[in-house]
Amino acid sequence: MKTVSAYANFGDGTIEFGINEDRTIQGLKDPIKFAKDITNTIIDKVKPIPDFEISIHEKDRTVQLLVHKGRQRPYLYDQKAYRRRKASTVEVEDLTLQDLILQGRNMTFDQLPADHAQLTFHALEQEVIEKLGVERLDFNLLISLGLADKRGCNRAAELLADQNHYPGINIIVFGENTNTIRKRQTMDHVSILMQYNQALDNMK
Repeated sequence: MKTVSAYANFGDGTIEFGINEDRTIQGLKDPIKFAKDITNTIIDKVKPIPDFEISIHEKDRTVQLLVHKGRQRPYLYDQKAYRRRKASTVEVEDLTLQDLILQGRNMTFDQLPADHAQLTFHALEQEVIEKLGVERLDFNLLISLGLADKRGCNRAAELLADQNHYPGINIIVFGENTNTIRKRQTMDHVSILMQYNQALDNMK
């Protein structure tokens, strides 16, 4: 079932029963019953139920299970998600699991709701007034820019906010060679616009 989870999460895959690792055919005692048991086990143990097909080859008494990559990721077996790594099936890391959850919701990190509700956008407002010719930055414009919806701001907006909780960048200006540092500056928890503009200023 771990391998079923892996294929459903990351890509179509086939599992063959009744065939040895050296590809010799051993066959199953009762392939029809085996196929029914596998079907019931997948339905009972893998959540949500993945898209799969079972083929019974009565001539050599083998069973082939084709698992399709699903859209409702993550597919969990015993509350854990799995992936294939070379010839093995392993549990996914926490970060990968979060990515699967986002994929299942058809979302990316920047579309998630912001962690903080009280955000200011003075740096962004200055940019949109200059570039878009608007008088001010209001909530409706944030929605138009894809930075918010009726529920509030998303994490893309949070990255552009004047203050946030995200790590930033280290700016280093070298001298004549990499052994000489003329300037070093760390910018954390501020708008990525401010970080970008500061980096450009340091290049002048």
